[in-house]
Amino acid sequence: MIPLSVFVTTQAAPAMQLPLKDIVLAAPVSWWPLAPGWWLLIALLLLLLAWFGRQLWLRQRAKRFAKLALERVKQWQQSAQDISVSQVNELLKVVACHYGESEQLAKLSGSRWYQWLQASSTDKQRPQIEQMCQLLQQHLYSGTPLSAVQQEQLLNSCQLWLANSWKTAAHTPIAGQQLAQSGGAA
Repeated sequence: MIPLSVFVTTQAAPAMQLPLKDIVLAAPVSWWPLAPGWWLLIALLLLLLAWFGRQLWLRQRAKRFAKLALERVKQWQQSAQDISVSQVNELLKVVACHYGESEQLAKLSGSRWYQWLQASSTDKQRPQIEQMCQLLQQHLYSGTPLSAVQQEQLLNSCQLWLANSWKTAAHTPIAGQQLAQSGGAA
């Protein structure tokens, strides 16, 4: 047996060099390839950008179309000939169909059409649009011609609706859809 005193020494042991290798630091983490979360964020941003681009394109297209219709109304105002109520109604319907859900808007007639015209106008212009709708309703199928004052009133109201409708008409629900959503009969 070896005495315990041999193992326990009171003197400090000389520093021994252990056969260890130097610490190797890992290479910095590369930013490429991107983590899946970044790809998802990029895809979401691209979709959002495409949606905004489409909305801007539709808005510009509607604005351009409204400008063309306004030019037509100005031509009517400058000409000395009588304009029929059906021509004005047709122009309004074509413009409205160009703004949004054309198939459903084309089906609107009578009070539902006039309600949509009023709903697609701003609160500020609603009285003039109501007058326009009354003139349309009274003279569209009656065959009675408009007086010069009524014609001027109709064209001014039409011009007012066209000047602002491209901002609001695309977001105006169709009268039948409003009633169906609220639970009423169409």
